[in-house]
Amino acid sequence: MRNIRITLFAATAIPLLFFTGCEKDNRSKYIGDWEFVTEKILYQRDSIGYRVMEWGDTVTHYSEYVQIGCDTVYYSGKISVGNLEDELIIQFTENDEVFVHINKEREIWQTFPSFYSTCHRCSFGKFEKKDKLYLDKIHQFYENSVTEYYVTGAKKKGGKK
Repeated sequence: MRNIRITLFAATAIPLLFFTGCEKDNRSKYIGDWEFVTEKILYQRDSIGYRVMEWGDTVTHYSEYVQIGCDTVYYSGKISVGNLEDELIIQFTENDEVFVHINKEREIWQTFPSFYSTCHRCSFGKFEKKDKLYLDKIHQFYENSVTEYYVTGAKKKGGKK
C-alpha cells in the first residue's frame, strides 16, 4: 500500500513540478517585424554662449545646445531577443538599434552599458499591448552634438517572428 502511495505521489508531483517550474518567456509576443516612425532632432553645441550655474561654492559652466535639424524616418525594422533574460533588441532605423530590458508592466528600461543614453533609474518607453510601443528621449552623444530620438512602433500584421 505504501509503494502505491509513493508511486501515485511521484506520478502527480513530477508533471506538476515540470509545468510550474517553466516560466513563459514574455518577450516572444514582441518579437518580429515592426514599422517604426522615428523623429530625430539634432542639437549642436553653441561655441559662443555658456551658462553659469552657482550652487553654494560650486560654479559649473554648461555649454548650450542649439537645435540645428529635425527629420522623421519611417523604417521597417525588427525586435529580437537579446542575450540577457529580459533583454530585447529594437532596430528602429537602418543604423540604430537599442538594447533594452522589459519588465512585467511592459515598461522599457535601458540596458547598460549602451551607446545611447536615456533617463537613469526610470523607464523611457512602454509596450502598449503586444503590437504598439513608444520610446521617449533616446540620446546619442557626440563630441559637439547630440541626437535625440522619439520612436513609435506598430507590429506588422502577420509579421514573421
